[in-house]
Amino acid sequence: MSTPYPDAVNGNRAPRRGTVRAEAGRRRAAPSASGQRRDGSTGDNVRLRGWWTMTVVRGLREALVLFVIAVLLVAVAVALWVAVAGGDYTNRLGIALIVVGALFGVTGDLTLSRIGMLGPRATFGVAPEREEAGGGRVLTGVGMFLFVGLPLILAGVLLIT
Repeated sequence: MSTPYPDAVNGNRAPRRGTVRAEAGRRRAAPSASGQRRDGSTGDNVRLRGWWTMTVVRGLREALVLFVIAVLLVAVAVALWVAVAGGDYTNRLGIALIVVGALFGVTGDLTLSRIGMLGPRATFGVAPEREEAGGGRVLTGVGMFLFVGLPLILAGVLLIT
């Protein structure tokens, strides 16, 4: 008996491309190289809601890492400041956190460097740069302000009061 499906066994058609035959004969999506199937699930009992879920988690993780690094560096700098000049550590830490948070809010998305390039880009007829994270970053300028700069400012205000 000749069949158009060369892998057919006992009259069953071969699985379609991109699927894997399940034990009970049902078809399920094949996993990709990252371990996730096309429907976003990983195959175990944990179901993901889509690609944006992982992007949000990566963005929040990036913001947490930046926040912790900024707080640690500011704490060390203020400790040196207090060791050299004397004074109250808590108030100076609050002031320094406010300053660093404001700097993150203003320069976190490279707006200042984009403003400096507007003239040369216009001269060569190139469109202005778009607002997007690059170089493996997930947070854009708004995310840098909301999740790194603003919490630093709020922590500084709470330390001063």
